[in-house]
Amino acid sequence: MNVLFYYPGFVNSDIPFAGTNEMLFAAARVFIDLGCSVAIASEKLVRFEKMDGIDLIPVDDGVNDLSASFDLVIFSIGQRRCVKRRFQKWVRYQHCWHFPQNEYTDKYDFIIGVSDMHVNYMKWCGLPADKLYCVPNTINLDVFYDRKSYRKKGSAMFAGSLTRDKGIFILLDALRRVRTAGKEVTLDFYGDSVLSGGGITAAEQDGIAKEYGVVFHGAVDKDTLAVAYSSHEILCLPSVMESFGLVIAEAQACGCIPVAHNTGGVSAAVDNGKTAFLYDGNTAENLYKAMKIAFDRVNDGMRNKAVDFAVNRFDRSRMRAAVEIIYRKLLT
Repeated sequence: MNVLFYYPGFVNSDIPFAGTNEMLFAAARVFIDLGCSVAIASEKLVRFEKMDGIDLIPVDDGVNDLSASFDLVIFSIGQRRCVKRRFQKWVRYQHCWHFPQNEYTDKYDFIIGVSDMHVNYMKWCGLPADKLYCVPNTINLDVFYDRKSYRKKGSAMFAGSLTRDKGIFILLDALRRVRTAGKEVTLDFYGDSVLSGGGITAAEQDGIAKEYGVVFHGAVDKDTLAVAYSSHEILCLPSVMESFGLVIAEAQACGCIPVAHNTGGVSAAVDNGKTAFLYDGNTAENLYKAMKIAFDRVNDGMRNKAVDFAVNRFDRSRMRAAVEIIYRKLLT
């Protein structure tokens, strides 16, 4: 079977993978292991590249000129004017929480959600239940584990795209409130804004760093990020919307306790109150209160529970098993 993944945000290997890129590549690797020929197409790719047996193909205007030679086309956003061939199977890998109704077509053989909660939500929205499957987001536990390094008291971090919809300014306002209340807190940012709209510019980052005394580390590789998780007390994620929150899973595996806005599928990624602290209402005041509780309550016992939870919930074998089930159904 020849398989094509299409995701307009996929990048070349010189940029550290994160979020959707990481999950799509992991799923693509499963298809390689099943004996398929696999390619990933994207407008963000700047050159052809072969990575772990997968062809990374740059395109200028969607995949309509590429799709004819593939048996299976997996869209992670839209259809880009593709015409479904008689022999083809189409799958929508819905990494975002909301599925725009105008993008649904009965040409899809399957629609994939990233958690059982996500699948149930799409079912509730009216998508056909017999086409919905879960391929759970998972993490590489060979990389994301507690390094047992020193955790500075009052150390907080953020990981992800530096965009306004990730709640960067909500977090900065909450940080100010925590400090005003007398708590000494440090804040480190890991991530970049280059690939997303509404990003925090380099000039803005410089101004924020000076005003708030925070550190921007930019996009980092997985090992560096795992070390960061293992040396901070809490991870803050005040996103406006998250379909899952991959960084939440990674942080727990490293013993870093998430403090996150309870939105979309975030609650499916934690054991709230035992491995993380979720808050409702995405305001600086509510985040501040949750951060204060976290700094007061987090201890080694909670960190150990977070690690155990992540190991049992997010192992890559769960994704592999789910992809294999879908693969077998596609062959029938």
